[in-house]
Amino acid sequence: MISGTFHAAVFAVSQGIPVIALANSAEYQNKALGLTAEFGEEGCRVINLSDPNFEDYFSEAIELAWASAEQLRPRILEDAKRQIDLGYAAYQKIFSMVEARKSR
Repeated sequence: MISGTFHAAVFAVSQGIPVIALANSAEYQNKALGLTAEFGEEGCRVINLSDPNFEDYFSEAIELAWASAEQLRPRILEDAKRQIDLGYAAYQKIFSMVEARKSR
């Protein structure tokens, strides 16, 4: 998927679809790089629209994503599952802390 919005990129990558995130600001680039940190560059490749080599990077990213999407899907889905599990664990920890505090 080619995306210029963070939420669309999150929804796609969480379904196992590799994302090419187009960034035009430092803020958006940092958000998208957060997805890269969680899903790898194969899961979310960030390309800055103002990069002088944009066309080359963009073409390369499209070719790579298209050629490897099927092979990458299981790993990306496993990364998404790990994120979900971490979220549940965090909420459970918060719940336990609140419950422990109420017992005092």
